[in-house]
Amino acid sequence: IDQLLRDPVEGLWILTERGSLAFYRSGKVRRVGRAEGMPEQGVAAIATDRAGRLWAVTATKKLYRYKPGETWEPVDIEGLAANVRIRRIFSDSLDRRWLVAIKDGFATLYLLVGNLAAPIGAAIPDSSKFEPSNTRGLLFVSGQKLWRYEDEKKELLTDELPFTDSGSEVTAILESDKGLVWIGSRAQGLMIYSPTQDRVYRPVDLGFEFDNRQIAAIYMDREDHIWIADGSGTVHRVRERILDVFRPGGTGEAYQVRTICEARDGAMWFGTDGGGLYRLQDGGSVRFGIESGLFGEKIQSVCEDADGTLWAAVSKEGIFRE
Repeated sequence: IDQLLRDPVEGLWILTERGSLAFYRSGKVRRVGRAEGMPEQGVAAIATDRAGRLWAVTATKKLYRYKPGETWEPVDIEGLAANVRIRRIFSDSLDRRWLVAIKDGFATLYLLVGNLAAPIGAAIPDSSKFEPSNTRGLLFVSGQKLWRYEDEKKELLTDELPFTDSGSEVTAILESDKGLVWIGSRAQGLMIYSPTQDRVYRPVDLGFEFDNRQIAAIYMDREDHIWIADGSGTVHRVRERILDVFRPGGTGEAYQVRTICEARDGAMWFGTDGGGLYRLQDGGSVRFGIESGLFGEKIQSVCEDADGTLWAAVSKEGIFRE
């Protein structure tokens, strides 16, 4: 099976490596072929749109459109260069259809308007990879360059992808909701581009590493976790780890935090085992000790009451109120 595609209305479309098409729903698989006006084999790629229509293309420039409950609409695709072979069709975030066509080792991107294919830009190496962006336009990699195509304009995001040669095959591109672009390659591993820092990272830069440098697939789930399949059959899940470290006082035993309280104004209060009481707010820390009116600096407990008054219990000295 070459492609599985969720139908936004009914079920699941299945495309095999021979180009035969099937549809799965409610536990049953139905072949789609001559009876529906489709070829038994030869479908190159499929896509769906927001209205629930299926778009299927053959390598020989034939386009089929189908909506459940309707008939198939076969049309010839116009505007393609001579002797090209269609490799892929996909939809973007604006519900437009795009074609990738191959000729003599080069790929050309086409925007499909009705049955007319409009070429976008010059032909680039066949090893290039195109993917729709989650936010805007398309993303594609060619050689060491990552591009965004939007509104008929091509924007270079970076030309510093660490490929050792221009013929490296990109297997997957995924833009996360945080704006990071994850790029997997056939033999040179994974790389992550951060637009905010304008920098390309390797996994080791972010604290993890894979033994296998062949990346087969990348996927983002509903919780923004990134799933990566490598060439060894292993699937890795990458989750963002956020750990902010605060040290209210010094490093000795007296500064060990014993109690924590959050005030209604957003301040965090920390009571230490001999270093006093600390308030952390807006990135700044303020210490309260004997000089602030406390009779001691070993804080047993700190708490804010319903009126917003802060109470601190000092070991062997009683309770103090702010």
